[in-house]
Amino acid sequence: MDRLRMEYQLLFSQPWAMEERAYDIFEKRCMSVQVGELLAKIEVAHPLPLSISGGMATIPISGVLLKTVPGWVRYFEIEATGYDEIRQMVALAVSDPRVERIELRIDSPGGQVAGGTEAADAIRAAAQAKPVTAVVEDLAASAAYWLATSARSITAGRNAEVGSIGVYMVYRDWSKMFEDAGVRTIVIRSGEHKGMGVPGAPISENQIAAEQEVVDQIAEHFIQQVSTGRRMTDEQVRPLATGRVWLAPAALALGLIDGLTGATAAEPNNGKQGETIMEPPKVEQPTAEQAVATERQRIAEINKAFAKDPAFAMEASQAGWTVTEAKAQYCDRLQAKEAATPPGSPGLPYHDSAADGAGGDFMEQARELAEEKKISVTEATKRLAAKNPALHQRFLDAESRRGLTVHGRGKAAGRVSLSR
Repeated sequence: MDRLRMEYQLLFSQPWAMEERAYDIFEKRCMSVQVGELLAKIEVAHPLPLSISGGMATIPISGVLLKTVPGWVRYFEIEATGYDEIRQMVALAVSDPRVERIELRIDSPGGQVAGGTEAADAIRAAAQAKPVTAVVEDLAASAAYWLATSARSITAGRNAEVGSIGVYMVYRDWSKMFEDAGVRTIVIRSGEHKGMGVPGAPISENQIAAEQEVVDQIAEHFIQQVSTGRRMTDEQVRPLATGRVWLAPAALALGLIDGLTGATAAEPNNGKQGETIMEPPKVEQPTAEQAVATERQRIAEINKAFAKDPAFAMEASQAGWTVTEAKAQYCDRLQAKEAATPPGSPGLPYHDSAADGAGGDFMEQARELAEEKKISVTEATKRLAAKNPALHQRFLDAESRRGLTVHGRGKAAGRVSLSR
């Protein structure tokens, strides 16, 4: 067994504090990687994403949380943050005299338990030196929420999901499959619990019970962290430690967060102490001339992108979609039509620019986000554009230079590429 496969097994046999759907996607993505000794040695340069502006240090915490992020994870563009990186950024922010306050920008389903306690302790220690706040963009589940509770306050957008207080481990008993294949796995062990999880070996009830004790103990640590960080009693937290998530307004009512971002000052705070209602940022309105120029440019870009489908171009223009939104809509519709096409019928195209540089990166991430969040590609592109405007701009620059070309039938059906 090669080094990387062993690394996989060690990684996924550990306790996890992570939203279950995201864990499933992460595991499948990792298992799809072609293993090899060279791959295990990959190192990817990744500067710390800490930013400082106006006296505030912003620490982004996104993707799967790992004790340390292997190079191959970043090589395959699997979004992840290392607990070691969080500790480094917190230490830099505390020691930098320019920094007056620290903000954690969280959008994560959680991740490994290993390393999480140390990162949470570092955040809590920093909060004794400088004000630390946590802002939840879309998701703060499990280990990500664990980290957030070390901040002095937590705010979240109205549609953000918060919670998933709990821990689990995943083992698969392959013994029946091996037995059916005529293979018997024999584990020579020094004790009953050694060798648990070896492929093909049955997992006993006593082994399961021992792992359950570990999970229960870690879950108890999680509950105590929430109780301390949120200034709640044990009796208040324990009924919430079921592993479920809540939308931000419900999380606010339960005391899991302190306020809603984007709420107006006129909205009631239900009398909760310490609640922070954040004013929406003021945006300068464009002049009439700027608005007209922007609208003309939008329509011109849509007409160019969909020159071979003028009916759709007109619909997109009238609907007020951007080029990105129009292409996502085009993708959604054609994928729906393709799914409804009887087997053996000529295929229908959909948009796939995964091999087209920055454009492919953007759309690939949008489709992954759509799958993870169970939303449309259109909505996913909006969220991704807001979260990563630089990548979105590179996508727009690349797309504006190419038209949409439909091609492919039979085995190649269902593909649309951007003409060079």
